[in-house]
Amino acid sequence: MIGIFRRIRAFKRRPWRDRIAWAESTALFWWFTVALKLVRFRRFKRLLGPSGEKDIPWEREPSGPLPDDARIVALWLRRIARKREDTCLAQALAGRVMMRRRRLPSTVSFGVREAADGDLKFHAWLVHDDWVLTGGGALRSFSVIATFYDDPKRRR
Repeated sequence: MIGIFRRIRAFKRRPWRDRIAWAESTALFWWFTVALKLVRFRRFKRLLGPSGEKDIPWEREPSGPLPDDARIVALWLRRIARKREDTCLAQALAGRVMMRRRRLPSTVSFGVREAADGDLKFHAWLVHDDWVLTGGGALRSFSVIATFYDDPKRRR
C-alpha cells in the first residue's frame, strides 16, 4: 500500500506536460482497446493514413535524437500497456493520434510471423524517424506486410 502513495507523490512532482500526456494516453489506449473489440477494423482505415512502402526500421540506426514529445508518447503508452497482452494495435493507434496531435510524422506498420504451432501471429508497431515507439521487442521475427505513413505537417 505504501508503494502506491510513493507513486502518487512521484507523479505529482512530474511536470504538467507529462501529466496531460498520461491522461491522454490512458484515455486513448482504453478507447482503442474497447473499440477494436466492438468495431470492425476497416473503420480505422482513415486514421491510419495512406499506405506506403514497407518500412523496416531495425535495418538502420535512428538518424537523430528522439524529440521530447515522441519520447513522452512512447513512455506513457508503454507504461499503460505493460502487463497486458495483445495490445499492440491499440498502442499503435493511440500513439498515432497522440503523434498527430503533436504534429509529428509517424508510421504504423503491421507484421506477421508463423508461430511454432503453425498459427500466424500478427503485430503492430509505431515508428517515428526510425525510432520504434510502441510494439518493440522481437520485431526482427516479423515480416512487414503493410505500412501506413502520416505526416500532419504535409497535410495542412
